Amino acid sequence: MNTWNLLLHFLIIFDLVAFGIYFGGDILFTAISKVQKKSKKDDDLDLYDFEIETAPQKRSLCVDSIRMLYSGEIDEFVEKELLPDAAETMNALSEAEKTAVSLLLKAYIGFLSEEATVDEQSFPMVKELLSYTQGSKEDGEKDAIDCLMEDTVSRTHRHREYYNNYQRYQLMQVDKERVIMACNIIINDLIGRLYRYDYRFGYDITLASEHSIAKKLSDNWQNEWEVEDYEAGDC
Repeated sequence: MNTWNLLLHFLIIFDLVAFGIYFGGDILFTAISKVQKKSKKDDDLDLYDFEIETAPQKRSLCVDSIRMLYSGEIDEFVEKELLPDAAETMNALSEAEKTAVSLLLKAYIGFLSEEATVDEQSFPMVKELLSYTQGSKEDGEKDAIDCLMEDTVSRTHRHREYYNNYQRYQLMQVDKERVIMACNIIINDLIGRLYRYDYRFGYDITLASEHSIAKKLSDNWQNEWEVEDYEAGDC
């Protein structure tokens, strides 16, 4: 009888110890897992914050870059995203010419971002503006770009920053031909990298719109030649 009692007590004690070890181990393992998971999560957050702080993401140039710009982003876009990729061209210019290139590109990109239709907010349209830009002009002479800028400002009654940049460019005493050539090289190189097709395909469709920048440039250029032909005929 005593033997059975001892055996029964032993079994009870053994079961209690086994249950204690089982449930205690499970609770301990769960607690350790939570601590490790929290520690790993904190490490991941610290690493992520460190990467954001030390290596901010740069917006890549693309065919829609101008369409995605806000009015306050033009200067930063030209200075930090466009011109750094054109270091070879910029290094061939004087400091004054570099400033003129920056002002002219800011003026044209800002103008397209603010005033052009969505279809014309593109780098090929910047090239189109450059093609109508005259380097040397006599006193009082205006090219198609001058007329376009002045007409837009007078029509909208808004003195945008792009127009200020254009006026600053006009006042600079630099070789405008070299500046325009540098801008053309920069935009041509950019178009060559971004566009995988002939960007001029279907481009003349925009001429049908009365709000088309290309149409206004073409009209201004045609009017300019008609005036010159008329004056030559009078002579």
